[in-house]
Amino acid sequence: MAQKTCELKISKNTRVIKKDKKALVYNAFFGNAMICHTDMTKLLDHICQKQSFHHLKTCWGQPDLETAISELIQKGFIVDNALVETNPPYALFQNNEIQTGCLINKLRLNVSLACNMNCAYCYVDEKDLTQNDALMTWDTAKKAINEFFSLLGQHHHKFCIIRFFGGEPLLNWPVIKRSLNHIQATKKNISVHFILNTNGTIYSKKMADILATNKVGIAISLDGIKKEHNLFRPFKTGKPSYNRIARNIENFLSAGCILGIETPIGNHNILGLQNLIDQIALWNITYKTCIPISLQHLAIVDKKDLDTIPVNEKIKHLTALLEYARQKNVTADTGMAHFSINALKGQRNLGRYCRAMGGELCVYPNGEIYPCAALNIKLGTINNLTAVFSSAAYQTLTNRTTGNIKGCKGCDIEAFCAGGCAADAFAANGNVNTPMTNCDLERKFFKSLVKNNILISANIS
Repeated sequence: MAQKTCELKISKNTRVIKKDKKALVYNAFFGNAMICHTDMTKLLDHICQKQSFHHLKTCWGQPDLETAISELIQKGFIVDNALVETNPPYALFQNNEIQTGCLINKLRLNVSLACNMNCAYCYVDEKDLTQNDALMTWDTAKKAINEFFSLLGQHHHKFCIIRFFGGEPLLNWPVIKRSLNHIQATKKNISVHFILNTNGTIYSKKMADILATNKVGIAISLDGIKKEHNLFRPFKTGKPSYNRIARNIENFLSAGCILGIETPIGNHNILGLQNLIDQIALWNITYKTCIPISLQHLAIVDKKDLDTIPVNEKIKHLTALLEYARQKNVTADTGMAHFSINALKGQRNLGRYCRAMGGELCVYPNGEIYPCAALNIKLGTINNLTAVFSSAAYQTLTNRTTGNIKGCKGCDIEAFCAGGCAADAFAANGNVNTPMTNCDLERKFFKSLVKNNILISANIS
């Protein structure tokens, strides 16, 4: 062991985040992590100085030095001194694999490009679409569903996600209703998780009952309480929308619907979001439910006049909001930043940011297919999936993975973030193989969450 120890070095991927006497040591590229006493980080420092085994044992002052070093080697925190660390790209697929459609396990039906609201930061207006009020026909929806389940069957998938999206999808309720019935009749032994993104302004009792029966998770966009929400999210008529949405939320909850709140953060609302958390806490108590809130960063659109909060100040506010939500027993996360934290915890796969990187079919009313509703890269049409999967654009998306994004190399959260939102990167740079624009915020907030959420509650005794 003495000789081998002197031939070791700290991996270039090793990172350490400390809080008091606790530390998170992790591999920024491969994702391995452990929580330990800061004494372990002192051992890393001495290994970095290429100290002899005898000296290490003296400095470590613990009887289990060999065990500690073995664990550090196993997790990739220290490596052989002669090793050249190349950090090869994660799981690149062969063209013959990609062209089969084997990666697909999510279907997004963009059933309505029409919307009854005029949100200041809506990214849909950024897409070059000529039919801005188009509604998907039942024939197109049925075709998409059938092709999707045919793919799942060919590749023996047992789980999938189907999302109804827009515009405002509930403006096309008849097609959603028929789609739900058809999916239930078609899915056989495949487990389906349903999501519906809505502005919350449309409601009927029959609609709510059907959504509840099918266990459709309803994601409602809400920016705050009254003033904060109405400032950026009015109806197209200019009238405020909050009161109607709040009333409909209560109606959906009364019908037994599964519901969550998505809240974009900007200059208009960040100081008033405690009031929204209070309201969610009240709904939770009143309806004996658990409504999560996801605090999302504005992305994909020009945020110059909408979100000018300095990064460190935003992190301070978000940290306080998460703590306030915890005190109120409201489940809260911070959207994109929590993607990285969840990957660190093993709750998400490493190496890819989201299913839009080859795993999703986003179908528009005219049958055109995009990677997701925010990524303006046409892949083909629902009438020819073979052409979609063999297209250069689709193959590029499938290979947007950790180790294959030049601007991410060496980043402190490369494995967990995997380049962030490709739609955000593409909107800013015209290239999906670049990092998203919120990199500085993501890195700093990741470290803040580790310190204030993970380490502070860790037990290392």
